[in-house]
Amino acid sequence: MADLVQIVLPVFGLILVGYGAGVLRLLSEQTAAGLSDYVFTLGIPLLIFNTLIRATLPASQPWGYWMAYFGGVALVWVIAMRIGDKIFGLNYRQSVIAGFSAGQSNTVLVGIPLLLKAYGEPGAVPLFLLIAVHLPVTMTCATILFEGISLKTARTLLPRLILHPILFGLVLGVLFRISGLELPAAVHSIIGSIAA
Repeated sequence: MADLVQIVLPVFGLILVGYGAGVLRLLSEQTAAGLSDYVFTLGIPLLIFNTLIRATLPASQPWGYWMAYFGGVALVWVIAMRIGDKIFGLNYRQSVIAGFSAGQSNTVLVGIPLLLKAYGEPGAVPLFLLIAVHLPVTMTCATILFEGISLKTARTLLPRLILHPILFGLVLGVLFRISGLELPAAVHSIIGSIAA
């Protein structure tokens, strides 16, 4: 139990500090938007890149891992859509958004710090593999449910996926790893500092 508290408390303590800073208006809304942009556009992609260029990747696909995670996502998504429809009277498109929102676990902002605290870098690799698959799968499902299958849907979805900073960090990390190149020590230090 003490180990669990040591892992969870610092992460949620940081969330509480951020919440308190917002309530007390110590930081402006522009600061929050800027910090969010920084984290999603630079910090997390570089953390993923930095981890993937050094980590040991699994030799085969962990199908049980994928099925357990996405089975849970699908179940929560369907339940949320039904609740949105039957209890809150949402129309179909609103229910899709409700399901998508409920099925999105917070694997990035809460999951990354929790897993790194609990398992260190070995725990990061399965998480980053999950993030690599999670985002394209859920965005594609939500877009198809919302818009239907069409060329217009593909034209809208593909650029968003290709240019998404988190997926870009993943792809770049895998490609760099495959290339066999080494980062200069100074560059690696800069990336490591931002990732930290």
